Amino acid sequence: DKNNTKEVIKSNSTTVEITNGDSLIIGIWWDNNKNTFHASLLFQKSTICYVLTDSNAIERKYKIKNDSLIIYENNGKKSISIIDKLTDDTLKLNTNGKKQVFTKNKITNCD
Repeated sequence: DKNNTKEVIKSNSTTVEITNGDSLIIGIWWDNNKNTFHASLLFQKSTICYVLTDSNAIERKYKIKNDSLIIYENNGKKSISIIDKLTDDTLKLNTNGKKQVFTKNKITNCD
């Protein structure tokens, strides 16, 4: 059953556990280090939307390969982050030594 897939990856002497990474990453993520009123990231099936301000965002294609999040920039370059942790509510990324922690917001209704 794909929903119960669990993959353990050894990377740089660290064990990274990614459970069904392709579907776990989909959703709205908030940067734990920023005090903002808007989400930081929106992952869809093949695109990521970076929220820059309340009214400005950019969209890029991405893929997950092993323990890496690869984002394809419009100029043809790739931005690569190491996924230190990915669970149903936590995403920890390491991008060129800069560590970021994101929390997924589970929205159940809009009442």
